[in-house]
Amino acid sequence: MASPLTYLATPLRQIATETRTYSGGKFRRDVVAGATVAAVAVPQSMAYALIAGVPVQYGIYTVVFQCLIGSLLNSQKLLSVGPINSQSLLVASIATRAIGGEGADYLAFVFALTLIKGLIQMGLASVGVGNLVRYVSRSVIVGFTAGAAVLIAAGQVDAFLGFKKAPLVIGETPYLLTFGIQETIMRTASVIGEANWRALVLGLVALAIVVLGKRISRYFPGPLIAILVAGGLVWLLNWMSPRRIPEISGGFDVLSVPTFDQDMLGTLMLGGFALALLGLMEAYAIGKAIALQTGDKIDANQELFSQGLTNAITSFLSCIPGSGSFSRSALNHQAGAATAFSGIYNAIFVAVVFLLLAPLAEFVPMSSISAILFVVAWGLIDWRYFKRSLAANPDDAIVCLATFGATLFLPLKYAVFIGIGLNIMLQLRVSAKLFVSRLVPTADGRFREADVGEPMGEVPILQLEGDLFFATADALERELERLRATDAKSVILRLRRVHHIDVTALHTLERFIVLMQTEGREVFLCGVNQRVRRGLEQIGLTNRLDENHVLAARDDLMEGLRIALRQAVGGTMAGES
Repeated sequence: MASPLTYLATPLRQIATETRTYSGGKFRRDVVAGATVAAVAVPQSMAYALIAGVPVQYGIYTVVFQCLIGSLLNSQKLLSVGPINSQSLLVASIATRAIGGEGADYLAFVFALTLIKGLIQMGLASVGVGNLVRYVSRSVIVGFTAGAAVLIAAGQVDAFLGFKKAPLVIGETPYLLTFGIQETIMRTASVIGEANWRALVLGLVALAIVVLGKRISRYFPGPLIAILVAGGLVWLLNWMSPRRIPEISGGFDVLSVPTFDQDMLGTLMLGGFALALLGLMEAYAIGKAIALQTGDKIDANQELFSQGLTNAITSFLSCIPGSGSFSRSALNHQAGAATAFSGIYNAIFVAVVFLLLAPLAEFVPMSSISAILFVVAWGLIDWRYFKRSLAANPDDAIVCLATFGATLFLPLKYAVFIGIGLNIMLQLRVSAKLFVSRLVPTADGRFREADVGEPMGEVPILQLEGDLFFATADALERELERLRATDAKSVILRLRRVHHIDVTALHTLERFIVLMQTEGREVFLCGVNQRVRRGLEQIGLTNRLDENHVLAARDDLMEGLRIALRQAVGGTMAGES
């Protein structure tokens, strides 16, 4: 476990090394990649800001500053940091339930979330929690991401059709949920007749450009062109009635100090923890996917600390919570980025575009942003993974579907934990199974596995596999009692495939050995590795069994078992003279 100073120094040393070896070729590759990603980052960051419930400029601030700072700190040098769909959706869910609307209080709460998330991530990295990310299955991420995709798409229907969001009224009572898809469906159905045909036309034009652009080339800046074309049509045809992006300032007046009411601390901590955990899983998964292609390595704790420090710093620069973006990171790699400087150039390009085009944002119809988000949402659903998990491992499919359902119908901050909790429960169910087989010597001196119903023979041999711990203790006790119920004077337990044994299982084993010895019968343990032997020594079992009854694991996989069997039958093994 490294110290925070080490986590800070490691990426800075990498940047210093890259600076010394930087060449003209790398510069050209990084600039091209930075410009390519910027063409996607501008419309994406605007869209993700709207998902989070904040004005679009805060999405721009986030992608500029988090990409700039993150590029210096990331353990994966090609990771593109900034606002992403799932983080923005989770922010909106948490902030809306806590604050209940827009305005200065809402913004202050969102910036406080950015700070709290960053501090939690740094704290978790300091105690090595980042390494635990490998215990969270991909099914949780796929299920949550798919649920987030549906929520994103559903939440954009009103903007795509050109009517304003309003609380749903049933009878005379306002009915407004702050989570789940059910309220979105009911509200949309209640005002579907108010759709604006101009907004719909502009949205369809933007949708066609983005979809066709993806077919032309992965590098085609479809989202940016869609926004420019839709905005141009609004200006040219004087179609100012569809919902538009509010006029925004083209400057970077960003300095702010996150503040929050102490009564909100509990909500901030729970929401920040959910954001931190989800951000770690996504950034690590993205970084690992890129690392497999580049041959680099990614350190989960390093990445967790880097993400945390980036969010903590940028919370003072009016940034919303962000993380690693899969689409922008993959595009950065595909566009030929050579070093972490590609992220810095990306931030510069985004800032320049924002400064030049911000005054024209008022012409951009919301329906064009919605069209982009529809395509993004569709691309977030990993249909292939779900089909494979359904065919290969139903438990993975259950976790994926449960997380998906929780994301749709429950507050998002709980959906993440539900998926992880279910994943752990199902894994424990598998781990709690005791894998036992019976071995029977053959005439040629070998051994075969026997059916449970077969007679156990003169010297029963029980082979135990996996980890023996508290959850398997009852099953172990039943198997040992079955052995004890036989008339055999000696029994052999082969522990060659036991990797770990805890105190509960050791006490179960000790009780069996004591009872057998009390009845004048022998127990042999063979294939004992050093870890299991230490456990036997710690509870004093090696004092009850001499060296002839505790046989260490040997190079020959069956040698210890043969020795134990010869001793158990008085030196004569079946088929041997």
